[in-house]
Amino acid sequence: MCSFGFFFTQFQWALRCNRLFFPISQTARVPFCRRQLTCGDQVRLVRRITAEDTRTFAMITGDTNPIHLDPSYAQKTPFRRCIVHGVSILGIISCLFGVHFPGPGCAVQQINSRFIGPLFVGETCQLEAEVKEIQGRRVIFSVLATSVERQKHVLEAELKLVVTKEQLSFAPPSGVIGQDHVN
Repeated sequence: MCSFGFFFTQFQWALRCNRLFFPISQTARVPFCRRQLTCGDQVRLVRRITAEDTRTFAMITGDTNPIHLDPSYAQKTPFRRCIVHGVSILGIISCLFGVHFPGPGCAVQQINSRFIGPLFVGETCQLEAEVKEIQGRRVIFSVLATSVERQKHVLEAELKLVVTKEQLSFAPPSGVIGQDHVN
C-alpha cells in the first residue's frame, strides 16, 4: 500500500530532477501566431521515454507490473521487451495540451483512447494532434502517438478540451515541440 507522503515526496523529487516525463525547462512559452484557431490546425511533440521515466511512473502510480520494469520477465512475454505504461503516454498528451498548446488555462473534459500497439522503453514517442471541431470554447483534438524508431502507431485518441477565449485566438506553434529532449 502506498502512503500519500511517500507518493508526494517522490513526486517532488521527480519534479526537482526534471524526470517526470516533461522537463520543467520545457515549460517556457512557445511563440504563437495570432490568428483564429481553425479545424485542421496541427501541433506535434516528441519525447523519448527512458527506463528511469518508467520507474518513476511506476513509483508514483504503484503500477509495478514487471512487463514495464523487468527486462528478463518481459523477455518471456509476447512483447519480448519492457513496454511503457500506456497511461503515461496519455500523461504526455496532457503535457502537450496543458503546457505547450493551447497551454495553461485549458482543461481536458473528455478522453477517448485506444492502445494500438506497444511503445518500448527507450523509444521516442511522437504525438501529432489536430483540431477536428470547435464548439464555442470546446475544442476537439484527434491525437496519434507513434514510435519514431519503428514508425508504428501506438495510441490513437480524441480529446475534448475547454479553452480560454484567448487560446481561440492563437494558432499552434510550427515545428516539433520537445525535439531537444529526444537525445
